[in-house]
Amino acid sequence: AHPDSFFNMLADCGLAIVKHPLNDHEKLTEKHFDFNNDNPIFITEKDAVKCAEMQLENVWVVVLKLEVKDETKHQVIDLIESKIS
Repeated sequence: AHPDSFFNMLADCGLAIVKHPLNDHEKLTEKHFDFNNDNPIFITEKDAVKCAEMQLENVWVVVLKLEVKDETKHQVIDLIESKIS
């Protein structure tokens, strides 16, 4: 839904990227991945599910891992507890 944040994250990792944004909930076909070059293609986990049955080469799934600081965890727990009590 927000491809620019995905592209910015890749650029922040030092990758030179060519943007090919997809529409949210777009049905993907192998044509979406045919760029006539050998550049690696990076996709989200959400898009990977949509094309799991395709025979794609040079496609890399970017797996995101969220790390939350202990202080933030406690703030979130306190907020939730204050709302349900």
